[in-house]
Amino acid sequence: MVECQRRLPHEGEDRQIESDLRNLIHREFLQARAVGPIDIDQDLVASGIIDSLAFIGLVSDLERTFGIVVGDGDLSSENFTTLRAMTAYVQRRQV
Repeated sequence: MVECQRRLPHEGEDRQIESDLRNLIHREFLQARAVGPIDIDQDLVASGIIDSLAFIGLVSDLERTFGIVVGDGDLSSENFTTLRAMTAYVQRRQV
């Protein structure tokens, strides 16, 4: 039996994913608006940055940008409400 080793992300990878996510959200959803920086724990839905229609585009962008597949069972607010949640989700999917 072959055992798969799970690669643990490095702290620098966390920051890179967060930075890439921040840039993606800014480019796709905020560029036309005068909005300040996004806090890592800011609720992107409650703050009006992302709505249900934009969410579909965000998932597509995440898949393309990070080379992951977002499963139907993963489409929950706990994975996509904040930059912190999205960063953790992308890390889990890239392993």
